[in-house]
Amino acid sequence: MGGPRILLIEDEAVLRTSLAALLRNRGFDVVEAASAAEALAAVTQFAVDVAVADLMLRDHMSGLDVLVLLRGRLPELRAVLITGFPSEELRGSAALAGVAAFLEKPFTIEQLAAAIDPGAAR
Repeated sequence: MGGPRILLIEDEAVLRTSLAALLRNRGFDVVEAASAAEALAAVTQFAVDVAVADLMLRDHMSGLDVLVLLRGRLPELRAVLITGFPSEELRGSAALAGVAAFLEKPFTIEQLAAAIDPGAAR
C-alpha cells in the first residue's frame, strides 16, 4: 500500500470498522483505535502519517485533545477532526491546534480520503 498510514480514532465500533473498511478499499493502511489510550499506544507501535479522530469520544478526552497530544509527539502528523457538532469556535480551536482538515458529518468517503491525502487522486 503506497498511501499514508492512518490512525482512525472512533469509539463507536460499527462506525470505526465501517470507515476503516472503506478506507482500506481505497488503498489506505489503517490502524484502528477505540479510545484515546489506544490511540496514544498505537503511535508507539506503528508509524502513522495521519490521525483521524471523532470529536466525541467516551474517554476523558475529546478527539481534539487526542490530536493535540499526538501532534505534540509527532509534529509532522496530519490531523483530521470529524464531528456532528460543528461550530465556528470549534473550527478555530482545531485550526490553532494544527488540525489540517475539519469534516462535518455526514461526509462522503471521497471527502474523507481528500482530507487524509489531499494530493492524491483516489
